[in-house]
Amino acid sequence: MNLNFFKFFFIITSSVFILSIELHSTDLFNIFGNFLKTDDIQGLTTYTFKSVDKKEKTGERHLIVSYPFSKSFNSANIEAIAVPSDLLTRPLTAKDFKLFYSYDIVNWILIETNKNNVSDSAFDFKQIDAQFFKIIFDGSDTVVLKKFDFFLTENKKENFIFEQGIIETGEDTALIISTINSACLGILYYGIKSGLLDNTIVYPNASKNHRYEISKLQSGSKYYYKIEYSYNNSIIKSKEGSFFTKGEPPPQIEKLDIISHADSVEFKITANTPVKYIFETSGLKIEKNEFSETHFFTAAQLNSDSIYSFTLTIFNKKDKIYINTGIFATKEKNAAAGKKTDGTFTVNSEPAVISQMPPIISRITDGKLDYFRGMASSSSVKKSSQYAVIDLGTSIALKKIKVYWRALAYSKKYMLLISDDNKKWEVVAADINPEMGISQYSTTGDPMLIHEVEAEGKHARYVKLWLARNSDIHVKYKQWEFVQLFEIEVISK
Repeated sequence: MNLNFFKFFFIITSSVFILSIELHSTDLFNIFGNFLKTDDIQGLTTYTFKSVDKKEKTGERHLIVSYPFSKSFNSANIEAIAVPSDLLTRPLTAKDFKLFYSYDIVNWILIETNKNNVSDSAFDFKQIDAQFFKIIFDGSDTVVLKKFDFFLTENKKENFIFEQGIIETGEDTALIISTINSACLGILYYGIKSGLLDNTIVYPNASKNHRYEISKLQSGSKYYYKIEYSYNNSIIKSKEGSFFTKGEPPPQIEKLDIISHADSVEFKITANTPVKYIFETSGLKIEKNEFSETHFFTAAQLNSDSIYSFTLTIFNKKDKIYINTGIFATKEKNAAAGKKTDGTFTVNSEPAVISQMPPIISRITDGKLDYFRGMASSSSVKKSSQYAVIDLGTSIALKKIKVYWRALAYSKKYMLLISDDNKKWEVVAADINPEMGISQYSTTGDPMLIHEVEAEGKHARYVKLWLARNSDIHVKYKQWEFVQLFEIEVISK
């Protein structure tokens, strides 16, 4: 081998593999499962390829070495010994191995060595530029790699070292200075969100000292940045850094929670800094002059089942503003909410976990879609008809009736009726199958079937759900003879 060139002496140590894992994905780490690190031999860290049972298809045994950047090489040397079954070691030569190189760790190219060197451990080859090398040994012996040397060409490439730091920040400016040991070009990426650095500053001249001046930043805000260096036809990326600009940040709404009711809406504002606010919608104005990062307020006296637009303006202590506009919708007015209910849905289906209070039948109109405190079970459908009657308190015009069944136990053929005196009943709909409705989950994760029937403005004080004895039901288990309701809503017109 020609040893007149600069020699880059690369002994396989654990630090080499830590570096390669950092540079590539975790999939690369899995490639290193074909060898074992052993105790030092003559002061050198060694790696052992396990012996292979020829009857097993275990795949190739290989070792990959990674450089931070592409370099130019013209020779290599492998020092290794084989330990056959008779435990008599023998030195290995180049003919015992295959040596590959790669630019991208995906496509590998076999290195053809000088045939005169196959009797020793040397690999002589034409000049190549590579970042990754792979050694393959496919014999059946156990192989101990003692040392793996690479030899650079005369065109030595200098290690690339850089240091960078924030020198100064203002309310809307920042200065980043980077010092490199080799002249190169650079691009600074920065932005308000980590990983989304969509602003750039190009340093167009090859230099060892880069100066990046950033302007038009937001005051009191955190920014993220990284630098990409163009060096010897390679791109070297720095780790992501961060800095804060001085001053108070502009006000922003980080989260806006809206909870709608039939005639009111609750708002919760979470801001990035103490703010005061003004809320306006349809002639309603709510104002708060105290500064806080969190505000709660309620917009009341609204129409049910309606859509509203709103404007929410927040101010920080420097009177900088942030305006948020949007829409919200009020819910339909449920005339049955909290009303008295009678019937056969009085059974606690699981007393060990479901509380007896409040009364089971009252849960049909409590507004809760909760298995433990908001569901009612019927008596046996096989033994008798089942029903639930809601007293609305007074006769009202009805828009529709919505029934929330538990999807694990429901009637497939029930009837809805209305009355003014709880004696004479008018059928609104018959033979109803909730499977024609929509699927949804309760607040405790139970599957539900929701079906609604139009009442077409009919007047009534009482609303009844009824199913006949031994009528068609769907249950999860054959032994179940009951059906289960989460809620009945009566929407007024």
